[in-house]
Amino acid sequence: MAEENPEEPIPFDWHAGEGETSSMLYLAPSLVDMSEAEKPVLTFPPIVQKTLENAETEPNLGLVQEANLFRPKDSEKMASSREISSNGVFTSGDPKNATAERGRKSKERQIQAAVQFIEAWKKVSW
Repeated sequence: MAEENPEEPIPFDWHAGEGETSSMLYLAPSLVDMSEAEKPVLTFPPIVQKTLENAETEPNLGLVQEANLFRPKDSEKMASSREISSNGVFTSGDPKNATAERGRKSKERQIQAAVQFIEAWKKVSW
């Protein structure tokens, strides 16, 4: 559970969840009002719910999941943003658990990954 181990990944953490909120607490804390942080109630279309339940054993199901999210409301797929999230936050975690330290560590990992990619690219580019 993310609350017990802040480094544990959150299965579904896309927008304004623990990850992004932690990053903002680290990068621009004055822009974050944690009193407004609220865990969303997420309601997924049946196909997405099934892919979430089985994604651990078959990671490629994530591709199906993503293809079935955020469809226009008039498509009647029950997959528009307003139909999925009660408050516009898209996470299975809780933004209230966000910390600047988690954001710092996340940004450091991203920077390290970018440096490693650039170094590898220098070796193969002509």
